[in-house]
Amino acid sequence: MSSSDTDETPTISFLISNKKKRLLVIDGYIYQQNKSTAKVSYWLCEIKLCNAGVHLNSDDQFRKYTENPHTHMPVPERLEIRKMLTNIKSRVDREAKAIGQIYHEELLKANLFSKLLLSIINSFEIFDFIYRHGDRSPAFTYPNSITNEFFWTNGFGQLTRRGQLQQVRLGQYFRERYGE
Repeated sequence: MSSSDTDETPTISFLISNKKKRLLVIDGYIYQQNKSTAKVSYWLCEIKLCNAGVHLNSDDQFRKYTENPHTHMPVPERLEIRKMLTNIKSRVDREAKAIGQIYHEELLKANLFSKLLLSIINSFEIFDFIYRHGDRSPAFTYPNSITNEFFWTNGFGQLTRRGQLQQVRLGQYFRERYGE
């Protein structure tokens, strides 16, 4: 529960975000650190529209909940997926195995329900995420030819001539930079 009425101290655990920052996990809710002082660190719910928060002391011991309750229910599946992705990324950095093999091993270890498996990102998106997380390369291809209408499903002719040339130059730049 996330109310200040309970005298029990909640179980606290931490995760690492994609940006290598700590995330606080209490009762299935994930919090991001808002600010920190010498004695207290302030954490807010990761859902932007939720104003719930937690205060911890400098030793990461629970102090209190803020007065604002959560405006949503916890989603334990998101937490499990986040833990699994963290494990996959750390194993990819440490081991010399194929990413697909690591992904399937972690998926079996996680022992997630079949309903949850349907909500997990497919393996190609995970590979893309793992390979791209440092480089920030584009996730889709850009046009390198004005005449190739594959990229323009609504018609390349909708753009002005100047817009067409800008898009082609942008595509050529990304193709040079990231290769294909």
